[in-house]
Amino acid sequence: MSWKTAGMYRLPTGALLDPEGLPVWSYAERCWIESTPEPIEGQQGLNALSIRACQAMGTVAFRRYCTHHGLSHPELKAFVKHGFAMADTQDIVGWEQDQPLLVRVGFGHDLPEPLREVVGRQNLSTFLYLLGQVTWIGYTDLYGAVTSAPWRHLRAALSVLDGEGIPRPPIEPFLESPSSEVHGWGEPVNAAVKLSWMALDS
Repeated sequence: MSWKTAGMYRLPTGALLDPEGLPVWSYAERCWIESTPEPIEGQQGLNALSIRACQAMGTVAFRRYCTHHGLSHPELKAFVKHGFAMADTQDIVGWEQDQPLLVRVGFGHDLPEPLREVVGRQNLSTFLYLLGQVTWIGYTDLYGAVTSAPWRHLRAALSVLDGEGIPRPPIEPFLESPSSEVHGWGEPVNAAVKLSWMALDS
């Protein structure tokens, strides 16, 4: 039985919390991401997106979350800029090395206190969970064989929006970069495509 058929994919609202403040649904999503060896069915065609497109779509999701909660800080903008930068880079190694602060936080480092104050205690656990999922979309298979993990991380990021009642980004603009290219990574997109992605809800 999949998480979806078990009723675990459609998330409850953020009011369902454990004693640590982390939404209960995140444990189901994390188990789903870590324990599923093969891609989930192509829900909304997400499997058709390249990893570059997945990273961009996840970045839009992150920005939607921040906008919804009124979060604004230069480091949030730097993380969004970095997420979109994968779209057209010819130098993936350089992109990986040019990490803003929040990428390291997405890997598990502590969020600095000034940013904790910006995010707020009520949103902190969900914010960190979303940040981690969006970070790992582009980094999880960076130096190894492509697995199904980037697409599962994207689904987990989008499910955070579901749980918060925030509309998902439309998939159509991201289909410009298909997973059939470059073993799933996709070719670097042209400037017009990248700008169309960046313009979503900006």
